[in-house]
Amino acid sequence: MPTPPNIIIDSSNFGILSVDSKGVINSWNKAAQKIFSRDEKDAIGAHIETLLNGHKQKLINSSFQHTFKHQVLTEFEVDVTDDSGSNTAIAVSFSPMVDDNETCIGVSIWLRNITNRRVLEYQLEKSEHMASLGNLAAGVAHNFNNITGGIGTIVDFALESDAPTTIRKALEMTSEAVARMRKITESLLVFADRDTLQYDLSDFTEVLLTFLRLVEISLNEKDIQITLDIESTPVFEIAGSKLHQLLNNLVDNATDAMPNGGDITILVKTTKKEIILLFSDTGAGINISDLPHIFEPFFTTHDVIHGGHLNREGLGLSVVHGIITKLGGKISCNSEIGRGATFTIKLPFK
Repeated sequence: MPTPPNIIIDSSNFGILSVDSKGVINSWNKAAQKIFSRDEKDAIGAHIETLLNGHKQKLINSSFQHTFKHQVLTEFEVDVTDDSGSNTAIAVSFSPMVDDNETCIGVSIWLRNITNRRVLEYQLEKSEHMASLGNLAAGVAHNFNNITGGIGTIVDFALESDAPTTIRKALEMTSEAVARMRKITESLLVFADRDTLQYDLSDFTEVLLTFLRLVEISLNEKDIQITLDIESTPVFEIAGSKLHQLLNNLVDNATDAMPNGGDITILVKTTKKEIILLFSDTGAGINISDLPHIFEPFFTTHDVIHGGHLNREGLGLSVVHGIITKLGGKISCNSEIGRGATFTIKLPFK
C-alpha cells in the first residue's frame, strides 16, 4: 500500500511548507515547526514575512516574489534566532508550484538545517588558516635567512677591501638585498590589514585604462602584446592602488611565463551582481598539480631552484589573492602546460 504523501512530508527532516499566490502559508510540516519554534495553528494563514524579523523579511518576500513571478528556483541561506537567542543556519529553497495550465499557483519552500555544516566549515577554514600561517612563517624565515646571510657575506668582503669600487659595489648589493626584504614585508602587510598603501577610490575602468598606458611600452619591448576588451561596464568604485597592485602582479607573473614574448588579454564583463575580469596569457602554463598551491605565500616555480632563471620569492599571486579577498571577491585559475593560463576575478557590486 503506497505511503500517503502527507506522512512522507510530515516525517521529513526538511522543513516543508507552501504558500499561495499572496504569500500566505497554507501547509506546514513538523520539521518547519521545529526550525521556527512555531506551532502549525499559528503558522497556517500567516504571511510568509512573519517567519523572520527585520531586514530578513525583505529577503524572504523578494525571494517569494521572484520565484512566483518568473517561475524559477530561488535559493539562499539565512540565520534564524529562536526565543532563547540561539541561532540556526538554514538553507532555503523556493520552488514554483505550477498547475496543468502552466500557471503558477503558489510556492513551495524547503528548509534544511545547515548549522553543523557551518561549524565544520569554520573548523576546516581555521585548520587551513593555521597551516597557512605555518607555511608563511617558514617562508619568511627561509627568505630572510638567505638575504641576511648574503648581506653578512657582502659586508665582510667590503670590510676586508680598501678598493672604493669594491666597497661601492658591496653597498649596491646590500641596498638591493634590503629592497628585497622591504618588498617581502610590504607584501606580507596585505595579509595583516595594516596596509600602508592609500585607499583612493577610483572608477574600475579608469584604473584599467591608466594601467594599460603605463605598462604597454615596457611590455612591447619584451615582445608582449597586451589587449584590453571592456564590455559595457557601469561606474564601479574600487581602491585604485589595490587594483593597480594586483594587475601589476598578474602582469609580472605572465611576463615570467613568457620569456620569449606572447600575448596578454584582459576581458571585463558584468552581471547583475558582480564585475568579472578575465586575465589570460599565452605562456608556459601551470602544471595541474601546482594549481592548488599557486596562491600560497612563497610558492613559486620560476626561481632558480625549480629550473627557472629568476630571483622570485613567490608572493605575487598570494598578494593578488589577499587583495581580492579583502575587496570581497574571488579568484580562480584555469591552465594547462603549453596553453597559457586564465585568471578569473569576480568582484561584487556593493
